[in-house]
Amino acid sequence: MVIGIDPSSAKLAVVSSTRGREQFDYHVSKLSMDKTEAAGQAFVYMRDYFQLLLDGGWEPYVFQEAPVMGRGGAHATVVQAQVGGAIMAAASVSKVPLRLVNNQSWKKRICGNGGINKEEVAARMRDIWPELLEHAGKDQDMIDAGAINLFGWHVLALQDRLRRGSKNGS
Repeated sequence: MVIGIDPSSAKLAVVSSTRGREQFDYHVSKLSMDKTEAAGQAFVYMRDYFQLLLDGGWEPYVFQEAPVMGRGGAHATVVQAQVGGAIMAAASVSKVPLRLVNNQSWKKRICGNGGINKEEVAARMRDIWPELLEHAGKDQDMIDAGAINLFGWHVLALQDRLRRGSKNGS
């Protein structure tokens, strides 16, 4: 199972899927407006979610968007980084592998252009994963989390090809 996460200073957008997207789950968790509480809430929420998956026999791999300076300015970016750190801590205590993903990297791999805007990402994702867009509506964080999820599957497939190649002496 791959989990794509787009954290912000106000909410967590999470998209989980099985290989081939036969099953997928999405959810948004709003964080406290009191930014001193946001990271703690993110930690508890994600720790509990990881434990639920592990108890269900899943082997999750997490791909999380790295913080970027955005519309909210430096303060929002700092809170976003704290929330992201809390998610990393939750993954660590749960022994779930997590990778940070640069937004330009996932945009380039999934959408074909690392510099595209939110509307272009949504349009491209509508073609790639229409079922997710039916549920996400106009929630750009959820759409981004879906694209990050797809990027995670790409990374795992590449790792698998490399591992098989090294076993064959390539």
